[in-house]
Amino acid sequence: MFMDLPRPNAPQMPKKSVRAIFRGDDRYTFVRAVYEPGGTFGPHWQRAYQLVVLLEGSAEVEIDGRPLPLSKGEGILMQPGWRVMYHFDRERRSIHTGCQIVPGAFDRGERRTLTGITGVHPIPAAVHVLIGEGLASPAAPGDHLHAAMALIAKACLLRYASQVLEAASAGPPPHPALRRALELLEGDPTAFRTASELALRCGISDSRLRQLFQESERGSPSLMLWRLKAEQAVRMIRSTGLTLGEIAIQSGFANPFHLSRRVKQITGMSPRELRRIESGKARTVPGTRAFSR
Repeated sequence: MFMDLPRPNAPQMPKKSVRAIFRGDDRYTFVRAVYEPGGTFGPHWQRAYQLVVLLEGSAEVEIDGRPLPLSKGEGILMQPGWRVMYHFDRERRSIHTGCQIVPGAFDRGERRTLTGITGVHPIPAAVHVLIGEGLASPAAPGDHLHAAMALIAKACLLRYASQVLEAASAGPPPHPALRRALELLEGDPTAFRTASELALRCGISDSRLRQLFQESERGSPSLMLWRLKAEQAVRMIRSTGLTLGEIAIQSGFANPFHLSRRVKQITGMSPRELRRIESGKARTVPGTRAFSR
């Protein structure tokens, strides 16, 4: 089971500073955690789409070095490739729930939707219900229940995204250059070696493109470029028999070493480990491959 979810990181903190319940497998995870005052976690590289919901207390979340306050009743959708650090309330205990699921569980259109969801937003009641269903599942469910729970985790993130988009529908449209950059990246990230090439294609300067990404809380264009390339490489590693050198060329990496480093940043595993896990799934759990495409 992979874990990107917040846990204590400060050596001086007592072991009882956090009590947590986890449910899931290597595709999805549901969590409920209780932090004593002053809990921290990170920094770490986000490997999955992860919704963090704060039920009590408060937190400050640093995303790529940029602080973002999180209050009771609010949530934030973490994106693969982000560098995240959590600082929980220093005066009160904090309780959060949430779920995360691997990028391969979503199709291209769904990933585009999730990538556009940034910032802090209120949590709809339906999301609380879905997370509750996940946490109520057995600690060691069978394969069929695992598949059902992965679908619930997926529905949880998509329902949150839908609520955010509905609330923002009356807001101002994104800058035309930003919209063009996102379309180009989602269309074919391998067409660009650097974010500078993307800025040139959009007809703006590097600094202006970075500003537009920061204003829309999307991190940096370089980070998104390499994340999308890495996600494409992960899909090829899992679904083809191509060598790492061939995959590196087709997904826009300079060499297999560069590819391996980026893949490990977003998955926590080397390409060889990904293939070994995928091979094991194909032999022992028929029908679950759809979650890793």
